Amino acid sequence: MGASDGFISGTTKVVDHGPDALRYNIVLLGDGYRAAEMSKYHGDVQTFIDTLRVTAPFGDVWCGINVHRVDVVSTDSGADDPGTCGDGSAGSGATARTYFDSTFCGGGSIRRLLTCDSASAFNVARTQVPQVHVAL
Repeated sequence: MGASDGFISGTTKVVDHGPDALRYNIVLLGDGYRAAEMSKYHGDVQTFIDTLRVTAPFGDVWCGINVHRVDVVSTDSGADDPGTCGDGSAGSGATARTYFDSTFCGGGSIRRLLTCDSASAFNVARTQVPQVHVAL
């Protein structure tokens, strides 16, 4: 699974406080959203932004932050859910075809740890927003 299991459909600066060269740039990338679920992803991004803005210390420095949303369309919805995990929990065993190959039970040890191909995610973030400071 990986980049052959989806595509980048666009990038939008959803919080624009000025030129990227003069701001701290956060890039949000989703995984496991199909094309028909992009409106849900956009809503999830807005919920994240609303929460971030009222969370210390971000509210105090909000005017120094830009937030960019990268629309990543995956073939399947969700993430891999291995049947067994090192913490003793059981999953469905489902394998989702997602752009960043997201999976629960990251590293095979903790079911609630959702991981992805972070190098690929950061490369996409940097390609879409060259002055990225943090990619989530």
